[in-house]
This record gives sequence, structure tokens and C-alpha cells, in this order.
Amino acid sequence: MATPLFLVEGLFGQGEVHTDAGRVCLRSALEDWIGSRVEVHLHHLPLDPVDPSLPGGGSCMWNGFCPHGHRENPGWLFHQKASGILSGDPLQVGGEILRWDLMPGHQGRLFVLHLDFLKEPSRDKTVEDLTQEAAEMSDLLHRLRQVIK
Repeated sequence: MATPLFLVEGLFGQGEVHTDAGRVCLRSALEDWIGSRVEVHLHHLPLDPVDPSLPGGGSCMWNGFCPHGHRENPGWLFHQKASGILSGDPLQVGGEILRWDLMPGHQGRLFVLHLDFLKEPSRDKTVEDLTQEAAEMSDLLHRLRQVIK
């Protein structure tokens, strides 16, 4: 795996996200992550600052006719957090199906963190081990900056 983090923000459709840079097919983007231990956050992304007068704080593009819940509860913001192995069709994490069905027509964000990059440090490290670990952390932070920009 080239990066420890996958992040995409934009207008969600059926299995895709429309970003400023173009269309991202979620199944294809996550294909290399299948079988990996991950933490996933999938959520509506309201305007910044949040506009409480708009459905979903401005994340809902359905103009009051949202089939996903904003018609009944305009202030609702969807957020799903799941940890475990990414698998299956439909995509799921730790056996919990990712709720793509609540995302179409909404500005949203998908954040996937590869948990194998976050290792608990050993208490019995030598100076050389710590130096190597610091170099690996520096490399990890550099790769995260490239993903997030």
C-alpha cells in the first residue's frame, strides 16, 4: 500500500464522488485496501461555517426533498465510523456495511486510515530503533501531507 490514508471530499453520487479534480469511483479507489485493517469515517460535510437554516447545514443538495432524512429532520448530519477489515461486496468494515445509500446528493467526506501504519511503540527500543522509528514517522507524515495537500 502506497499511502496510509485515503481521503475524498465532494458531491456523492451512486458509488462515486464528484470532486474539483474529477470523478472518483469509490469501489476502484478502495480496491487495493480490501483485506486491510482500517478505520473509516463516512459523513455529510456541511458548509464551513455551518448554515443551520439549510438542510444538513448545507451538505444536502436535494433542495428540501431529500430521500435520506433531511426532509423529516433538516438538522441531521450522517456520520459513520467503523474499524476492522475492509471486505466484501457491498463494501464493509469489520462486518458493518458502509452506508453509501445515505450519501447520494450530499456533500460528504470519506476518510480511510490504514491501521497497520499506526503501531504501538515497544518499550524496549534502542537508540538505533528510535532513530529508525523517527525516520519512518517522518516519512509517514510526508506521505500524509501529499495526500491531504
